[in-house]
Amino acid sequence: IAFIEEGRFKLINRAFERTLGWTLEELQSQKTDFFVECYPGLRERQKALDAIADPNGEWSDFKTKVRDGRILDTTWANVKLSDGTVVGIGADITERKRTAKQIKALHQINLAITSTLDLPIILQFLLQKIDILMPYAAAHIRLINPSTGALESLACRNIDEIKWSNGTSTNYDFL
Repeated sequence: IAFIEEGRFKLINRAFERTLGWTLEELQSQKTDFFVECYPGLRERQKALDAIADPNGEWSDFKTKVRDGRILDTTWANVKLSDGTVVGIGADITERKRTAKQIKALHQINLAITSTLDLPIILQFLLQKIDILMPYAAAHIRLINPSTGALESLACRNIDEIKWSNGTSTNYDFL
């Protein structure tokens, strides 16, 4: 929560400090332009300033840069009190958005699995979505051939496919 009066921070709560990284004293010192720091992109900064200038109580989502440089997905609603103070109520929704992307990816994987019997197509699609589910630089799928017992290469992502499928290297070249 942030209380803003005539464009200056009047009060912030501990969650604001903990999440965004600035103290009230730092915000009031005017040594740092909070909006330039948190919203380096002109469009996103103007959107934030407009939300404060016209506090209608509606929630708006932002990409917010915190003091340590991380980018968070945040949502803010601003309302104006009778004394003219604008109260900004915000929340870090980064985890919620990441979870929504994962659910969407799982749904798409489910649709792909039920729409074709072509295993290589399904596996390639799965590897395309794996970045959303598990943040690895590269991934591969090998299955054991039930007839021979051999481990067979089926699909890979961000790996030199020729070396990988031939088994000629244990140190794969990432793409």
